Amino acid sequence: MNDMELRLAEFLSAGWYSEHLYVTNIYRYSDEKRQRICGDVCVQIGGKRVNIEEKANSRDSSDCLLELVQAIEEPWEERKTRGWWFDLHECDMLLHGYVIDGVVSRVVIMKWKPMRSVVCQLLKGGEKFRTGWAIRGYGITLCMFVPYRLLKDVTV
Repeated sequence: MNDMELRLAEFLSAGWYSEHLYVTNIYRYSDEKRQRICGDVCVQIGGKRVNIEEKANSRDSSDCLLELVQAIEEPWEERKTRGWWFDLHECDMLLHGYVIDGVVSRVVIMKWKPMRSVVCQLLKGGEKFRTGWAIRGYGITLCMFVPYRLLKDVTV
């Protein structure tokens, strides 16, 4: 976990989850395999367990940054994963936190599987999204930027 991700995790655990999602329990996954399929954290909301993938962004944006293929330079045999877009089978929500100059400025949370479906339907319908390569972080990663306005029906 880098410094920005740590600041976001601390901010969320210190009160954001309980204030905005009425969470009663928070459990951070520590093993890599569980994180890969469930996300970073499991929370309890009204007796139901909810898995959430947390993403920290260093610049505010009107777009949802989706990492499509991660760490392309690493051999498949070693990673055995293409990245979180493909691996989060048991995830319920995707949370984007914007950490600007060390301070969390904004949080956007979406329903994971419905969001994936909306993005795929938009692509099938001919929608064009800006793409780019991220070099910093966890390896060379192909990213797609989807305007939040197109995801309003899956935003919590």
